[in-house]
Amino acid sequence: MSIINISDFTLSQRCLLLQKMWKEAVPFPFPPSNKSAPKLAWTAGEIMIRRGMHIDYFFGRCIKTNFSGSEISTHLYERDVYGVSVQGLADEVRSAGSWEFLQKMNDFVRDVHFVY
Repeated sequence: MSIINISDFTLSQRCLLLQKMWKEAVPFPFPPSNKSAPKLAWTAGEIMIRRGMHIDYFFGRCIKTNFSGSEISTHLYERDVYGVSVQGLADEVRSAGSWEFLQKMNDFVRDVHFVY
């Protein structure tokens, strides 16, 4: 079981981690999940994190994580999304400076919108 300490993460950083995990997860073969997540999805994700909800599946992709506490358990995500290290994604979020953080958010939104 993998436990990652995210007690130092702001709400924005938790949302960015959700987005990175969503991007790495393979979409289900159903047509709606092959599309990019609508902009409203990230608002929904933020609300779910604020309310302390466990996010099982998020817009057609496996997440299986609760981002609201000081630690997250990643074993279910890493079991279902083979080859992805949530610790590595969390370290990317943690090490990003304020400008880098905003740039990565912009890059992510562009990539999700145009690539998927």
